Amino acid sequence: MKRTSLLPLCALVAGLGILAMPARGGNAAKDKTPWKITGQLEEACSCDAACPCWFNSKPTKMTCGGCQVLFIEKGNYGNTKL
Repeated sequence: MKRTSLLPLCALVAGLGILAMPARGGNAAKDKTPWKITGQLEEACSCDAACPCWFNSKPTKMTCGGCQVLFIEKGNYGNTKL
């Protein structure tokens, strides 16, 4: 029975992937839009006060479930004021 090695095919696929990375990575730096926000973060969850999850500890209840709200006081995304 004749055996065929997949090594040349894998090398070709890896080489093409490496060649494609700089083209994709070069455009990503240009596409980044500068942004900045200032405001207050309000957080509420099912844990007792001073949520231990923020300090890499286990939640005080079975799970830590809740939500966060960000009140943006000022900021910008590119030239757009928030």
